Amino acid sequence: MRKLDVDVTRRSFLAMAAGGTAAVVLAACGTAAMPAAEGEMEAPEEEAKPAAEEMEKEQVTVVAWNAAWGEPYSTIMGAYGPAFEADTGIALDWQFVSDIEQKLIASIAAGSPPDTHYTNWVFQGPFMFNELIRPLDEYMSAAGHTREEFTKAMWDDSSLNGKLYAVPGGADWVVYFWNKDMYLAFGEDPEVPLNTFEDTEEISLKLHRNEGGKISHLGWNWRSFGRERLAFLFGGEFYNYETGKVTPDDPAIIETLNWLTELTKKQGGYEAINEFHGESGSYYHAAYPWYTGNLAFFSSGFWAQDRLDANGEGLPYGIGLPPTIEGAEAGIRFNSVQGWMYAIPVNAANPDEAWAFDKWMFIDNSGKMGYETLNGPCVIAQLGEFKEGYIAKVGADNRIVPYVDVFLQLAQYGETYWPPIATAGDYRRAYLDAAAQVLQEQITAEEAMKTLATTQQAELDSAMSG
Repeated sequence: MRKLDVDVTRRSFLAMAAGGTAAVVLAACGTAAMPAAEGEMEAPEEEAKPAAEEMEKEQVTVVAWNAAWGEPYSTIMGAYGPAFEADTGIALDWQFVSDIEQKLIASIAAGSPPDTHYTNWVFQGPFMFNELIRPLDEYMSAAGHTREEFTKAMWDDSSLNGKLYAVPGGADWVVYFWNKDMYLAFGEDPEVPLNTFEDTEEISLKLHRNEGGKISHLGWNWRSFGRERLAFLFGGEFYNYETGKVTPDDPAIIETLNWLTELTKKQGGYEAINEFHGESGSYYHAAYPWYTGNLAFFSSGFWAQDRLDANGEGLPYGIGLPPTIEGAEAGIRFNSVQGWMYAIPVNAANPDEAWAFDKWMFIDNSGKMGYETLNGPCVIAQLGEFKEGYIAKVGADNRIVPYVDVFLQLAQYGETYWPPIATAGDYRRAYLDAAAQVLQEQITAEEAMKTLATTQQAELDSAMSG
């Protein structure tokens, strides 16, 4: 995959705390040993202090910050501390922090950051551009690791101007789930997965029903799949890596929005679909219409298994590669593989020990981390270990087991990702807002994306120039 290849200037970081400007501490503190001044008495040799390597070293504790995902993740991930210490002699204080992005910014600006920390595909771009985190190429090279060992989209999403700034941690392999009971109820073959957007629309309209002026049964809809991910599946690109320009007006992105808007109209409109979903939220809630046989599709990852078992015991479902403009299998490369990473702040107190933890956790034990914490490992060679461990965890007779390889296909062949530019998070939010306006028919896709290209390029240019 392409990496960012644009010239950037070093930019002062504008801290959000107190609305003021805070400089990030970049220089490491330390002093060189000085020789004894002329005439100064040196200590007798027999009283000299032991060499540094012979002194008993105080144990280092790596402070790691993770996003506060709640239970069971905090307990499962926190339990790795004793094993890490037993293997390396380094203690681990793994903390789970709410509002982690803003707290990281404040801690780095104050000169007291954790030694290593979680980032994700939304805010890592600004962190790399603002040099809040340090390049890891020397560490990776010394350990003998290369890009080819990892899920490439995750590696590339962690890179800027040819430098790697984070260790790929957990990948989101997002697929779609289909409701076999609903297929059967409407006379459709429950074993045939979606392939292209033409057949996705066709089957969705066959499964669609209205009762009493309201949607009673719904197929693929604007809430079925992330709108930015859907644009990738249509072949869209949000950024031109050669010109350094944002490209929401890419014809493929406009085609995505037009297709989704037309499907939304045929299903009764934006508000009707919202009303259908009501307060049920997502598959996490027992009231979700998927469980009652009224919703045909939703998207998620392999971690959905526990809620599906809890809320829909016995409900038969299938899992498929998302449809693309070339077909699900033929166009698998259009799938975006995104997730979270671990980075080391520029002014971390213990960068070497932090690297030791990141390597131990997310490279050496990538497969085990994946199945124990329900995160997609990014080391390709450990996908087999992940599969075995995951199946053992959920049980060989679980409904999800026949579809585990669908997730692993994305891990190996998905190539797209949200561009890690200096305004990545703001750009994504602006795109989603503009897409919602299009789906509500407040503005055409062409007009919305043209305006978005202008406003977001201005924001990016401002950020790049400092």
